[in-house]
Amino acid sequence: MAPDHGLLHKGKSYIRRANIPNPQRFYSYNLLAELDPHTIFQEDFIRAVNLNSFMDIAENHYSNAAPADDTDRLLYLDEVHHHGQ
Repeated sequence: MAPDHGLLHKGKSYIRRANIPNPQRFYSYNLLAELDPHTIFQEDFIRAVNLNSFMDIAENHYSNAAPADDTDRLLYLDEVHHHGQ
């Protein structure tokens, strides 16, 4: 097993992420995606919201950017995310 820090950890993390399709991979670097929601939010909040709603919206924008190539679709997704268009 590789350690949870250092160069081996980064390599292991890169390989794991390389197998995740976009836009999930794009957002996998977000701290909130890395941590278990139960360590961040209270149980009442978790029960009240759809924790997948953010990714559902991202996937919708990503698919709407088709047939552009992957890089252009991610740029579009980033633009929509930051400017709310």
